[in-house]
Amino acid sequence: MQLNYMNTTVSPEQTVILGNDVFDRIAPFKGEDLPSCICFLDEKRGWIGGAKGTVWNSFNGGYEWSPQKINTSATIVKITMDGKFGALVTDKDEVWLTEDQGISWHKAAVSDEYMRKVYVFQNHIWLACYSYTLTYPDKNQVPVEADAHLLYWDRNPANAWKNIPLNNFLYVVGMQVRDANNWLVCGDRMIVHTQDNGATLNLLGTAAPAGTSITTFEMLDYKIGYSVYSSGLLSNPAVQQTKDGCKTWRYQQELYDYDKYRLGFRDEKNGYIFCERYDSSTNTATLIWNTSNSGRKWTRLELSGFELQDLFCQKETGKAWFLFKDKKAPYVLIFKNQS
Repeated sequence: MQLNYMNTTVSPEQTVILGNDVFDRIAPFKGEDLPSCICFLDEKRGWIGGAKGTVWNSFNGGYEWSPQKINTSATIVKITMDGKFGALVTDKDEVWLTEDQGISWHKAAVSDEYMRKVYVFQNHIWLACYSYTLTYPDKNQVPVEADAHLLYWDRNPANAWKNIPLNNFLYVVGMQVRDANNWLVCGDRMIVHTQDNGATLNLLGTAAPAGTSITTFEMLDYKIGYSVYSSGLLSNPAVQQTKDGCKTWRYQQELYDYDKYRLGFRDEKNGYIFCERYDSSTNTATLIWNTSNSGRKWTRLELSGFELQDLFCQKETGKAWFLFKDKKAPYVLIFKNQS
């Protein structure tokens, strides 16, 4: 299916300062096709996925956006691209693929439960899926029987999707793909590594202290990474760092007890943690934690009435894009420079 573009040009509406970082605010979105996720291939070429099968395209770093439609009424919840090959998933567990950098999209012949995350490397694709059931052995316990797994495909039409079980995973938090066979995946408490595309999974370590679970995770390279863990009502969440490829983790700082944690670094020193909580009296409050020294200190900023939809940080170029929604309209913050 070939799709036509409709150009939307918007000049920066204002400058937003978050800590020492200066951003341009762009608000090109109108109507009901509201955006929900964002990704960039380089500092110029980017995509935003939205409601009713809308994909927004940018060719100049997010300052101009062109909406296009794919043949679905679902909301796009994740979109990713590597070279000309890309994939997106929807809230109705649909997978759409492109082989021409988003000019055209076709629906993949794959189905599973809760396909909400997708990872692409060259001509390889992994879908993170999970299903679960609740059992009630007695009134004091509610164990969860989970089936988290990956679905893999190498873009060869002759090959079927391959199931890769992730034993003892409730869900997938994040994944770092090093090449087609060498990758690691972070679950709710543990991280496993493979060098044969999942045929053998080796436990790297337990990423969350006892009684807690990982909520967001990102690796900067093969050794350095960050994660946030939470224990629900027992204690506040905290951010931690690894310097040995996820084998051990070092506590950095306690965070406030908010929800929906998102983590991103635009280079080895400058990173962001977003979290939010909805309150009926104050609407959504978004907290931003910012570091400029590799997490040795995280500084708290608060934005009332704003809801983070997604963020994308690009360590290769030092760029960052934040997708927000407020009462009036969604907008994008584009990193400009440091003050």
